[in-house]
Amino acid sequence: MLPLLPPQEINTAFCDIIEEISNVHQNFLQLTDYILRTYIEDALFSPSFWNLFDLIGIRPKTNNHVEGYHGQLNSHCQTHPNLWAWIRYIQESEESTMVRVEQEQAQQRSARRRRATSVANENILIKAKQEYLDGVLNLSGYQKRLRSFYYRYINVFDTTDKDDLDYEPPQN
Repeated sequence: MLPLLPPQEINTAFCDIIEEISNVHQNFLQLTDYILRTYIEDALFSPSFWNLFDLIGIRPKTNNHVEGYHGQLNSHCQTHPNLWAWIRYIQESEESTMVRVEQEQAQQRSARRRRATSVANENILIKAKQEYLDGVLNLSGYQKRLRSFYYRYINVFDTTDKDDLDYEPPQN
């Protein structure tokens, strides 16, 4: 949820997460320390690198489209292609992409339909962001709205197996 929060609220929200998660099990503190060092305070990857709040409603939240293109490229090219065969494939790919872009621009819509659930989720995010910016939702209300996307994972954390209590993470 941190990537979808306003950048100025990340520290506050993460402190709340640490407080909540440390009550569940002591081993979570190692995880929260790692996240803090890597992504939040004096971070290896600063929040400006991974935070998506300003991009909600503007561009995709994932790079799946890039991964899809990469998969397509790998499936059409040999493992070690001849340089000229690879250049020919890239040229053909560029041509078909340009045709699709021109069609999308002429029709004023994407040629690829998005799933209804993806569109609905994006609209919920856009509305929640706007309500937060307008002061209708405070940070807690905004977070509750976002949790609807992650609810299916919360059920996993609510159940514990006896093995979960015995697990020790590997030491580096």
